[in-house]
Amino acid sequence: MKFLPALCLLCCLPFVGCSSVPRLLYQGKYEAAYAKARKHCTRGRAPKLKHMVEFQEAYAAVQARDYALAVELKAKAGTAKWEPLYEVFGSLYQR
Repeated sequence: MKFLPALCLLCCLPFVGCSSVPRLLYQGKYEAAYAKARKHCTRGRAPKLKHMVEFQEAYAAVQARDYALAVELKAKAGTAKWEPLYEVFGSLYQR
């Protein structure tokens, strides 16, 4: 009886860290969703249609976020915008 709470905790622990691509997108974690979707699609076997659709959604979300940031940075005045703008366009090009 002493070990019952610890056993329950250990049984539930593996389910806490589970995250799917749609859940990550919903939470706004676009980079993590893109990385997970890319991992699903680049395994040794052929990807499932579900994983391909998730990859397209994650790619579109991360690209839209970065493009919106780039447009916002372009609108700012001054020279401090060039370094972050270069990094944003670099990440857009790298993907």
